[in-house]
Amino acid sequence: MENNISDRLYYLDALRSFLLLLVVLMHTSQAYNSSQSWLIYSQSNSIVVNYLVSFLGLFCMPTFFMIVGCFTVVSFRHSHNNFFY
Repeated sequence: MENNISDRLYYLDALRSFLLLLVVLMHTSQAYNSSQSWLIYSQSNSIVVNYLVSFLGLFCMPTFFMIVGCFTVVSFRHSHNNFFY
């Protein structure tokens, strides 16, 4: 595969960016989780946030890591000489 601009998968870039925003939402909403599992938590917690954190933890994190892993493999194949530098 040549190093062309047309080889880039823009929908995966968009999905990765969207998942990153959802991961940030998940981590910021942990303060309002009803389980109070983090060191910093609010007294006004919500059961809706609890379900949101549970759903995002089950769906977003594995999908995000899978996409980032695929990008890492593609990046390594394109430039394995300069990958770690």
